[in-house]
Amino acid sequence: MTKTSTLALLVAVGSAVGLAAGDPTVAVLVRVAARDGPVQVVGIKLAERPSHDPMVHLRNTSSKDTVRIWVEAVISGRDGKITRISSNASNELWPAERAIRPASDAWAHEVVLESSRLVMAAKNLRSNCLNVTLLVKNVDFADGTSWDRDHGQKGVSWTYPTQEHAEDPCRNSTATESEVSQIAGAGHRTGSDSETAHDHDEVQFYSFSCSLVPGNHGLIAMCPF
Repeated sequence: MTKTSTLALLVAVGSAVGLAAGDPTVAVLVRVAARDGPVQVVGIKLAERPSHDPMVHLRNTSSKDTVRIWVEAVISGRDGKITRISSNASNELWPAERAIRPASDAWAHEVVLESSRLVMAAKNLRSNCLNVTLLVKNVDFADGTSWDRDHGQKGVSWTYPTQEHAEDPCRNSTATESEVSQIAGAGHRTGSDSETAHDHDEVQFYSFSCSLVPGNHGLIAMCPF
């Protein structure tokens, strides 16, 4: 069984190439949520390098082989408004990682966890801090059946945990609402800070910050991975 730990990681901002210590920041907290379902996200690992994707620890509690699994990020802003993002890209890029035997675990790359992808929700939610909860949204099984977490449900509020988390990303965010509204894109930081290998133990949550720097058509959110 893979070691599971609880660890908060705040990625340093300021000394990477092209960034200044005073750049406004958007802070993000990512966590897993215990939910009923045939497949669950039970842990996460940070990306090894800026060009890589974080990984999710998937557990198949069903009696069937899986063939495709969709992970969803449920994102809440400072005022509690919610948006949701998911992608089929991970199924297409790494299909073998999603083929999990019954009552088995597997590690899988997940593009939804790219920090540059998550931070774009800040503009839509008009928030300089984001709480991100990972859930399995859909599962296709080898026998042709499927599972949909939203089946029979209305709205999105039921999917998002209501309890407060010990790590509050809003304490580490400095961007104003005006600056957040000017976000025109996102990218990965380069330089010594972002190239430093992170702790790759399995965790239940982690946090990071993205710096907002001037671009040609607005502000660009420069994120660690």
